[in-house]
Amino acid sequence: MAVKECPECKTLLQGSFPESVTAPVQYGARIRAVAAYLNHQHFIPEDRLSEVLLDLFGCRMTPGTIAKTTLTLAQIIEPVVAEMASEVKAAAVKHLDETFFEDWW
Repeated sequence: MAVKECPECKTLLQGSFPESVTAPVQYGARIRAVAAYLNHQHFIPEDRLSEVLLDLFGCRMTPGTIAKTTLTLAQIIEPVVAEMASEVKAAAVKHLDETFFEDWW
């Protein structure tokens, strides 16, 4: 918690952190989402992405932290991915190629 003193009346003011803040230093959901997006959608390697985040946002996220973010997100979406895989396995049609779709008309 940060305690500040009002320069005018000298009252001490203390704020509180959001519930999601559980450590003295941590990255927020938005910067972690940006890191995951750039890493996986745009294929920017962790080492280079670490430099990009520093250049663009002044954020010193290490390549190891970026990799850990990926692991955390993978664990979060794993149940959805498993359900999708189950649905695909059970589907009668697993692939549709639109190459000759125009000839069907």
